[in-house]
Amino acid sequence: MTGDFWHPFGDTLALETPAGDVAYREHQSRRLLALSIARGGVFATADGTYDGALREKVWALFFHQYQFLEKSGNIVGQSRRNPFHLFATSYRITDNNGKRLYTATTERWHLTKQIKIKQVRSSKQINMKKAVMVTAIEEAIDEAKRSKR
Repeated sequence: MTGDFWHPFGDTLALETPAGDVAYREHQSRRLLALSIARGGVFATADGTYDGALREKVWALFFHQYQFLEKSGNIVGQSRRNPFHLFATSYRITDNNGKRLYTATTERWHLTKQIKIKQVRSSKQINMKKAVMVTAIEEAIDEAKRSKR
């Protein structure tokens, strides 16, 4: 996974194959250009085809929340971060009916950060690549906030 942060047109996060080819990517809409205070981005396949979007829910209380949008713009699921954590951070990705699709846990008691993602249920709209992307975005934001303290 690689990222291009502080890019003038928005951050880019890419999943790469062992050979270094991009398999999937997420590109953030630059907030100033989009006139938004919330983070938003689009998913794209290896060939650059639009594959849905990710939008931060601004007024979520006590937890960070992202919504997954399908290609037509309809909300198909959400990712919620558990705000109450001591030794690990947990995430839950659900569909619109509240059914759990993925769970993710980030453990902090290692020399390197370890993120474990488990697929609970399959989904055509929210694949594992999107689950990995949103978890990495959440962790990057959390790490940036902790480094400012």
